[in-house]
Amino acid sequence: MIINLASVLSLVELVYGQNYDFLENLGSRISSQVQAGLAPLQGLGDRINAQVQQSLAGPKANIKSRLGSLDGLGTQIEQSVYHGLEPVRAIELNFKMRDGVGGITIVTHQPGGRQFVIKNHKIFTCSSQIDIESGFCSGLLIPYQPRLATSSHMDKENSSPRSDWCYVLSSAQSNNNICLSTSSLSVQIINFEIKCGNTDNSPILITTLDEYRKLCSAVRQSTEFRYIPNKSDRSHVQIPNNNKYVKCENRQENVCIFHEDNNLLNHNNGNVYINYNN
Repeated sequence: MIINLASVLSLVELVYGQNYDFLENLGSRISSQVQAGLAPLQGLGDRINAQVQQSLAGPKANIKSRLGSLDGLGTQIEQSVYHGLEPVRAIELNFKMRDGVGGITIVTHQPGGRQFVIKNHKIFTCSSQIDIESGFCSGLLIPYQPRLATSSHMDKENSSPRSDWCYVLSSAQSNNNICLSTSSLSVQIINFEIKCGNTDNSPILITTLDEYRKLCSAVRQSTEFRYIPNKSDRSHVQIPNNNKYVKCENRQENVCIFHEDNNLLNHNNGNVYINYNN
């Protein structure tokens, strides 16, 4: 079959009339449309690779962030424990101030007004005046030790008034029995019977709680403590103290004032209560 190209062109021209130019740039237009259609695919591999890297970077960053939060975890735990134990350390510091450790504590008992000086767990009376600002005794510091009466007539005459035992700060109570001493007590309670001793063999008064209340309610219902630290003594308590639980009622520097009630007047029979001076 022989095709007459001229006839075909004439037919095409007849069909398209004046649109012959349409065939001339058809290829270009198709090429352009194909290119336009393929344009979104250009760089697709690079974009896929970038997206994969980005998707992987998220977990890596999250893991890194979580690992970063572990940095210094030991220090954080240590600080948390340190702050959590502040009340416990405050108890120790309060007892040191109460017992004149690393300084001097002036003790005033009310309503009797009897005054003492405590230095490193030891109780003293001052033979003259006590400067409550400095803790200085203008006379002699005399160790305070109430004396017990024995069976001898002489000892009874030289014994201390029983009310002197109201001012000692070491005590132990079980049921209606109580031990009092100027030094630390060792206590045994067997079948609700109290047995007391101490390390320095100083006198110990064993009496009933009812008798103690009769003796002491008029002279020692509460006690004021004024602790004045000796800054040259390494064992002193810093005043003011960074521990917010250290119980200073005043805002003066270099002196801490606090009060305590006489708990032995308020404890019920049947309780076991031990209060050590050191």
